[in-house]
Amino acid sequence: MIVSIYINDRRQETLFQYSTVAECPTFRQLVAKLQGKDEAWESKYSSEVNSELKVCRHVSLVNPVVYWCLTSKSEPTVSVISLLEEIDSLLLQYFDKDQMTKQKINNNLDRLSMLFHCILDGGQPVITESNRLKAMIPSKNDLSKMFKTTTSTITKTLQQSDGSLFKNGAEKSRFGTGRYPGSPASSISSFNVGSPGSSAIDHSVDESGIPWRMSGVNYTNNELFVDMIEEINASLDKGRLTTGHIKGYIELNNHLSGEPLVEMDLNLSEHRLSHLNSTFHRCIIEDKANSLDDLLAGKLHKLSFVPPDGRTRLCQYTIPLTKRDSNLGLIDVNLQSGLGKRLDEFEVRVTVGMSTTVKEVEGMSLTIKMNRNFKGAVRVMRNTHGGVETNMSRGEVNWHLDKNIVCGSMAVLRCIAELEPEVKLSDVSSSQSSLAQLPAAQTPPGSTPLLKPTLINCRYQHKSQLPSGIKLRSIDVVNAGANKPFKGVKYLTKTGTLEFR
Repeated sequence: MIVSIYINDRRQETLFQYSTVAECPTFRQLVAKLQGKDEAWESKYSSEVNSELKVCRHVSLVNPVVYWCLTSKSEPTVSVISLLEEIDSLLLQYFDKDQMTKQKINNNLDRLSMLFHCILDGGQPVITESNRLKAMIPSKNDLSKMFKTTTSTITKTLQQSDGSLFKNGAEKSRFGTGRYPGSPASSISSFNVGSPGSSAIDHSVDESGIPWRMSGVNYTNNELFVDMIEEINASLDKGRLTTGHIKGYIELNNHLSGEPLVEMDLNLSEHRLSHLNSTFHRCIIEDKANSLDDLLAGKLHKLSFVPPDGRTRLCQYTIPLTKRDSNLGLIDVNLQSGLGKRLDEFEVRVTVGMSTTVKEVEGMSLTIKMNRNFKGAVRVMRNTHGGVETNMSRGEVNWHLDKNIVCGSMAVLRCIAELEPEVKLSDVSSSQSSLAQLPAAQTPPGSTPLLKPTLINCRYQHKSQLPSGIKLRSIDVVNAGANKPFKGVKYLTKTGTLEFR
């Protein structure tokens, strides 16, 4: 049973709380309870509160928030975290936003309460379809319109007999006999919910037809946008891949009228999307061209579906990388250490490859992590791009390159690592077994292996090309209404955990 859900910012200040029981602790009360039992509770996926309850955590990868769920210990942790992930995606689809900011949450506390009231029933999730929620809970403008219409209708109903609301004498007896004037139509029951950009028609969900799509949707401009996103997660040692995978997403932003049928043809570039490494939205239709056998064999490349209205994740897949693969994008990072006369200098070179489709790489930054036993300072000797920040309390050097770097560029950062005067070679000799030792004849006084960086974390993104080579061949829309639909596709590559050693 789900007892309570908390939405916090990254500082663990509660932005929103929804409880399914009358008496429920606040997040501060939970913190006081958890800190007394486990100091590392904030970094765990699940922490025990007492003999009956536990707290599960999910850090959003898209929104700057952290989800916490107070639930019974009988609920599987994986199921609770999966629910929090689904809620995180569901809020983006409902509000039609790329990110749920703190201000957005504070401005919609009432709507969030109604959403969670529909999502959870008796502490169990019952509705997780964004279109059903849109049909049950209208937009903010529609709520205002409904309140105004309801007030106007009640006023007209009370004034229906003679245009007067409250009068003296015999007119008052009409309200004391229990005989209220009838209303031809209730504003609440006859009010039609409209979604943004659509006409005010009935948007109720047809349970017997397509449960993930509202019926009667009609847009002035028919539009369908496809976002194909891939995230690189890999670890390389001296330029050689040790482990890694690519996580991909196919997301839709659909504003098509009626009940359109969309046919999407993918160029998988010798990759396979099967049940072993992919998940698909239930709107995808199986036919003779794409049967279940084709899906299991990894031959599925043509997707036919009736899309949900608004934002939807159509497909999620994972492509494992082997040592023979070079699908690591356009960026190559090279680290050289033990440079200079005292062997206390290191240099980082970032090479941005050439591409016929990608013009520039955006938001590139590198975090250079020194040995955890390093005590000293790092000084910049040469820097060709961006700025450098050092945080020696965490043993990190943060290199923020230019906001946009054109393809075919090379950036160089050269630094010198200096130990504190009181740090002696004998104090760090215990760490030499885990690092490559320098030749004794070439090691000048005061030089230690602690001066070498241990790893580099790299972050960046670019558009117009995916590292896997997957592309969209064509996309056709059938039954899209009188207006010809506008179709667009965007490719985005970004990094998850990309490490260079």
